[in-house]
Amino acid sequence: MSWSFLTRLLEEIHNHSTFVGKLWLTVLIVFRIVLTAVGGESIYYDEQSKFVCNSGQPGCENVCYDAFAPLSHVRFWVFQIILVAMPSLIYMGYRVHSGESRGRLHPQEPTPRPKIRHDGRRRIRDEGLMRVYVLQLVTRTVLEAGFLAGQYLLYGFRVKPIFVCSGNPCPHSVDCFVSRPTEKTIFLRIMYGVTVLCLTLNVWEMLHLGVGSICDIIRRRRTPPAEDEYQLGLLGSNTNVDDPPQTQNTSQTPNPHQIPNPKTQIPNPKTQMSSPFQTCLKPQTRLKPISSKTKL
Repeated sequence: MSWSFLTRLLEEIHNHSTFVGKLWLTVLIVFRIVLTAVGGESIYYDEQSKFVCNSGQPGCENVCYDAFAPLSHVRFWVFQIILVAMPSLIYMGYRVHSGESRGRLHPQEPTPRPKIRHDGRRRIRDEGLMRVYVLQLVTRTVLEAGFLAGQYLLYGFRVKPIFVCSGNPCPHSVDCFVSRPTEKTIFLRIMYGVTVLCLTLNVWEMLHLGVGSICDIIRRRRTPPAEDEYQLGLLGSNTNVDDPPQTQNTSQTPNPHQIPNPKTQIPNPKTQMSSPFQTCLKPQTRLKPISSKTKL
């Protein structure tokens, strides 16, 4: 039996779920799909052929097996996997459809946003899919609880090695023997544990979403929204958007009434073209004082 088609579909949910939702997806793929495909079929492949009753009455053995297992264990778990994963698949399809329709109605370039560490909850909220996500989470939780109760009503917690049957067409109470009852009991309890684990993860995710939403409301009341902070971060805290940009005029107009300074030296073009290192390497010359003996 091929499970690759379901695995490929569930991989898309990994990118649009919370941290707890990703844990649930891992448990679903590893512990449910792999265990049912590998362990369940190898353990229960001969459940009806090895079911033997101590009666030669025609049809008695089939009736007793139907009373022992109204639904095969493996088929029950496969049906459980499909129904439990269906709300997540519907949510994924709705998300893809809403994203495409939103892109056709409001085509716009993606605006750069600051990278904020989150676990997927804010991404679901920003895309407007929080209600749909919570709805599929509640549906998934109800299905998990329903299958847990159904598994207990159908199979109990233990596979008995001897099953007593007393229905028609059996002439009297007939003892039927089950193959590998201990191995089937262990596997049955493992599947109980996986179901309880998935149910616990669903409840944990609902609490996580509720507490996170309450924290967002409190944080929004105390601080400005994230978009306003982002815009202020780009524009600057001391920048006023309404004020026109001011340019500094570096060039100064000469004053006609100003008297030129005679000591002002006119720059020599040869000196300007010289290397800047020459001023550092050229030794400084000192003026010799005029002695009194020097004849004019």
